[in-house]
Amino acid sequence: MGNKEAKIMESRIPPFKRLFELALPEWRWLLAGTLFLVIGSLTTLVYPQAIRLVIDQALENQDIQKINQTAFWLLLIFAVQGVAVSLRYFIYTYTGEKIVNNLRSRLYQAIVNREIAFFDTNLTGELLSRITTDTTVIQNTVTVNISMVLRNIIMAVGGTVLLLIHSVQLSLLILVLVPPVALGTVYFGKRIRRTARKSQDALAKANQIAEETISSIRTVRSFSAEPHEEKRYSKALRKALLEARKRMGHIAIFQGITTFAGFAIIALVLWYGGRLVFTGQMTIGALTSFILYTVIVAFSLATLGSLWTDFMRAGGAAERVFEILDSSKTDDSGKLKQKTCKGNIQFKHVGFTYPSRDDLHVLNDVSFEIHTGESIALVGPSGSGKSTVSRLLLGFYKPDQGEILLDNTELSSYNMSWLRKKHIGLVDQEPVLFSTTIMNNIRYGNPNASESEVLQAAREANAMEFIDQFPEGFETMVGERGIKLSGGQKQRIAIARAILKDPAILILDEATSALDSHSESLVKEALTKLMQSRTTLIIAHRLSTVKDASRVFVLDRGRTLQSGTHRELMQDKSGTYYSLVQNQIIDLVTDETASSGPSDV
Repeated sequence: MGNKEAKIMESRIPPFKRLFELALPEWRWLLAGTLFLVIGSLTTLVYPQAIRLVIDQALENQDIQKINQTAFWLLLIFAVQGVAVSLRYFIYTYTGEKIVNNLRSRLYQAIVNREIAFFDTNLTGELLSRITTDTTVIQNTVTVNISMVLRNIIMAVGGTVLLLIHSVQLSLLILVLVPPVALGTVYFGKRIRRTARKSQDALAKANQIAEETISSIRTVRSFSAEPHEEKRYSKALRKALLEARKRMGHIAIFQGITTFAGFAIIALVLWYGGRLVFTGQMTIGALTSFILYTVIVAFSLATLGSLWTDFMRAGGAAERVFEILDSSKTDDSGKLKQKTCKGNIQFKHVGFTYPSRDDLHVLNDVSFEIHTGESIALVGPSGSGKSTVSRLLLGFYKPDQGEILLDNTELSSYNMSWLRKKHIGLVDQEPVLFSTTIMNNIRYGNPNASESEVLQAAREANAMEFIDQFPEGFETMVGERGIKLSGGQKQRIAIARAILKDPAILILDEATSALDSHSESLVKEALTKLMQSRTTLIIAHRLSTVKDASRVFVLDRGRTLQSGTHRELMQDKSGTYYSLVQNQIIDLVTDETASSGPSDV
């Protein structure tokens, strides 16, 4: 059986069976917990029998000494029960935490290792909901609920056996109501599981809106769009509430039926048991004990019914979790790991369409070559495919047609995770910083770098200018996504990160487009140092950043229209490049203090 067929078969395995399989590594702890659970349950079953003895001894034998002995042993048994219950609770809850932590870890690993196309079609809030909300629902199932199920099964079975020992006639009367309750459990269970899945999906969409709004709060505030976002979130919550109401409606009806069945059983026992006592076929103590066992069995069955609804909800959550775990892994790249990388890049007749937009051809028959140590600029209007080239080079996507070669070897032959880690560096238009210190953000490029190496990288990136101004220096927390730093400061941190990585190939994707003139000057100076002796791909919208490139490739509508140096391309006044420069000439003149014309761009 191939991997694909195996995954299909795996996805058909009921989610509960797979949840229990997650618990197998902890079987020793669970066995110990089950032992204490059995002890605790059996001691509970002793209680009605003790009541029978005390009542019959008081009414018939009038033996105070035996009553004292019974009470003493009962206290001793309950002390044992208290210890067993305590140990059972600790073992099950702690083991459950370990199991769910492992599940969360696997789920997180599965998500972060998915192909980039996966994130084009799956919302962040929904994925976070699966890691948090869904696993929390599962956690309750594989911890307390499982122990409660086992406990109530023991109580129900043990109580039923003792009922039969006490009176077969009364026991058969009770069993008449069991089949209808069992059928109701199966009937409502299927509906609860289905509505639970819909409820979790609706809640995940509400979480997505909340996550999106909070992470973009400055944009929301700048447009005074708080009321709009509140309406969006309220609408999503209403939908989640509607789905939850359907689920709770099924649960309410089911619990009403089981509650009625439980008390109906007790009413029948009181009616028929009273007749047996009246005719002398049963003692008052035996009837009292039978009623208590009936309550235990009825309560256990009702609890199992309630737990069944929780299991159905967990089933819906488990389906959402295993949907991620069963999906294909990201890294289907090759195995080649070259110690050195020259940085010679070739695009040969490359065509590409984003999986999420398969009706739009982003690249069409694109061909070019970047020689080792050469700096190449890609220019063109927005949407021409410039950034797509960098994403293909990073291995985020695979081309639909043609091939991409690195050092005369097809890119797909390389282990892309290793290649990105060792030999490709990226400085983006809006660099992502993590909510930690400046030191850790720079060291992200090379986790094994020493403090002196980080310090040197910061100097080369012109970052010491502002780092030294912070009281805590490199230990300054940058805030979420680097919110405490300016755009130029974040950019220089990203450059320092790339310097520390020391890649053979450097990708600059609009690295200075959002900066003011002072910040741009400092960043450009740092980039010039960074670009030395390495292959550099410059993706530019502002043409003022490409004049020093070795060559310029002009893209438009996914095709390579022109190539050459800046000066060569400016000679073709009918070409796209010249037209792009003319459209930006006023901005360029302003940027260069009116000291240069188009030919100096």
